[in-house]
Amino acid sequence: MDFKTFHKEKAILNSIVDNNRVIGMEYIVDCDDSFYLMYFAINKELRNNNYGTKVLEDLNEKYKTVFLSIEKPKDELSQRRKNFYFRNGFYETQKYCTEAGVDYEILCNNKNYNITEEIHKKKYDNMTNSKIVKFCMHIADYCLKIQIRFIG
Repeated sequence: MDFKTFHKEKAILNSIVDNNRVIGMEYIVDCDDSFYLMYFAINKELRNNNYGTKVLEDLNEKYKTVFLSIEKPKDELSQRRKNFYFRNGFYETQKYCTEAGVDYEILCNNKNYNITEEIHKKKYDNMTNSKIVKFCMHIADYCLKIQIRFIG
């Protein structure tokens, strides 16, 4: 399994590749002494083949402290997602946040790491000031305009 990396400023965008086939992607935000896993996905058809576990093992090995947000479990699927992270070295932090009306729980792979308000702010600053995010927003805006033309 390989990672094709686009690393610019404080953001790392990896496509996850196995045998020249893109199987997923991850978007990581560098917060200086920790890393925030903003986005992580494995192609739906390729799930349950241990790709997710291998990616998280790589992250845990590469970065001492990784934290992420998951929707607070409210159904079987969201609880399975949380258990997946537990099986792969993440712990509850007793930290929570609400973004765009959605309640999130913050998990971390380092039991001793305290996720402070300052770290949360740094995560947002580094994430939103990234050229990757600005590029993706530009593409999304372009795609929306194309869709509107086709619809209208």
